[in-house]
Amino acid sequence: MPFTFAWQEANLFKDITFPDNISYGAEVGDGWLTDVVQVRSGHEQRIQQWAEPLLEMQVGHNIKNWKDLQELRTFARIVEGQTYSFRVRDHSDYTSSGYTTETQSQPDTITKDDVEIGVGDAAETIFQIIKKYTFDSEVNTRTIRKPISGTLLVALNGALQTETTHYTVDYLTGLITFVSPPGGGVSVTCGYEFDVPMRFVSDKLNTILSSYNKGSMPDIGLREQRAFEE
Repeated sequence: MPFTFAWQEANLFKDITFPDNISYGAEVGDGWLTDVVQVRSGHEQRIQQWAEPLLEMQVGHNIKNWKDLQELRTFARIVEGQTYSFRVRDHSDYTSSGYTTETQSQPDTITKDDVEIGVGDAAETIFQIIKKYTFDSEVNTRTIRKPISGTLLVALNGALQTETTHYTVDYLTGLITFVSPPGGGVSVTCGYEFDVPMRFVSDKLNTILSSYNKGSMPDIGLREQRAFEE
């Protein structure tokens, strides 16, 4: 059987979650890839290479004790360094809802009406979960491929639907498949929590043993993994 990248991507993901106590408080950033060409006059041409950014995290500074260190080393052995990607919660952005007030420490409760992911045409049954980021009149759309089971709410024209009865969900791709196609003009909405598929950026995780039963792993990076079809 010939080797294909699609086969590799599908089989090099373990459906396990990176330790929450270590990812909480991580240094997090979205990264784009833009080629900037500047000529002698100072004029520029900018070429966007990625339609969506890739999330990166630094988590090593969250190793607080010997137990954390051992947990992270064990996790790295399970995913075999860079080989397998896995689920990670970005604690700064993990739900379809937002923040209503400046004093909130947690996002608003998710609702079935958080995001419109499509409009029915009486034929299509499959809809991709997405998240929309809006600033003024500008909208950026993010593909959500790792929703969290038990958190998803789906509605048609505001009417809550029941999983397995009205639709099924692939929690590895973020695809919702309806038993019957939503009618023409019917708004398909949902709310959810989600993880990000990520991998270690290095096969080597250095440990500093500063004293008996005390250590640290200062430079541990994670990088989001994009599906091959994107």
